[in-house]
Amino acid sequence: MNGTESAAVQGVLPGASEDGSYVYFVANGILANHGVPVPGAVSGDCIVNAATAPGQLCNLYLLHEGTIKLVAVLSGMDAPDWGALYLSAPTSRVSPNGQYLAFVKAD
Repeated sequence: MNGTESAAVQGVLPGASEDGSYVYFVANGILANHGVPVPGAVSGDCIVNAATAPGQLCNLYLLHEGTIKLVAVLSGMDAPDWGALYLSAPTSRVSPNGQYLAFVKAD
């Protein structure tokens, strides 16, 4: 959190590195490292497990060794990759070492 807004975490992507040192998660808030906002992050408006619209945005972050990095700005339509309703059949995977994240395109 950057001190002025809530993190508003919407979900954690299934899987993390085997040692737990890499964690990927989705949040609406513009998070910060030591008070410095993560570059490229947007103030999002995704709502977990709710009807989504193409105009909704949220941030995909990586937490590793106490530092948060922006991976991508996502559309709310990407909820199958991180929403709790989809965890029984996730469309994203994290490699065992945590350095790679893959998404499966759903038709």
